[in-house]
Amino acid sequence: MLLHVVDDDQPRRLMEAERRESTEILSSSADTAREADGVACEAHLVLGDPFQAIVDAAERLDADLVILGPHRRQALRDIFVGTTVERAIRLSRRPVIMVNAVPAKPYDCVLVATDFSDCSAAIVKTARKLGFLDVGRSAVLHAFESPAEGLMRRASVDVEDIKHHLDVEKELVDKELTAFLEKVEFVPTHRTTTVIESTTAQAILEGARELKANLIIIGTHGRSGLQKLFLGNEAEEVLRDSELDVLVVPATLAAPAGP
Repeated sequence: MLLHVVDDDQPRRLMEAERRESTEILSSSADTAREADGVACEAHLVLGDPFQAIVDAAERLDADLVILGPHRRQALRDIFVGTTVERAIRLSRRPVIMVNAVPAKPYDCVLVATDFSDCSAAIVKTARKLGFLDVGRSAVLHAFESPAEGLMRRASVDVEDIKHHLDVEKELVDKELTAFLEKVEFVPTHRTTTVIESTTAQAILEGARELKANLIIIGTHGRSGLQKLFLGNEAEEVLRDSELDVLVVPATLAAPAGP
């Protein structure tokens, strides 16, 4: 379904004018999808609060996936919290894709960010169900913090000793990642564990750039503590800064890992 929401919190004259113009554009877009792309498409225009109308429509239709355009970035100060996209993603009980890139080809490399939580298991399960893991290349990334590294550097510990410490930590994290992937029965073509140098979100974005991924898959909630990934923090930062499409799996879909 192709949905457009006309905000009803405006003067009636403006609302009616927008509805007339939007109806024509929406109908034309649906015709193009059917005739040029071969996609069965129905067009719907509703009045209401944009983000709430999107969420309600997804529930009413029992949608498998909600697709939204990117939020409007500002030149001097990017604002994401409070936008229609942010509020719809925050409230949605359905997976949501925020489309940032210009459509050019099917997804052929996806990056799944994981923190080994139930939400991460739900991410893999949902992505598999939607067919996003059936691509040429799939990657799993886990970013972890190493507080001891900073303490060791400030204490002028020998570089080789610091490297050994990080190698040991990374080996333990790699084992955790292996156990997680076995539990969710996922064999990606690439797997990466990396120490967080700035933020988890930036580690995810950098990993996606290095892999030349064209879709990032994240969740809205994760573990408590340092590795938490939730909207309003790391997930928000990924959505705000990503130039790639981002699939967000809501925490409401989190369940014990399984096929």
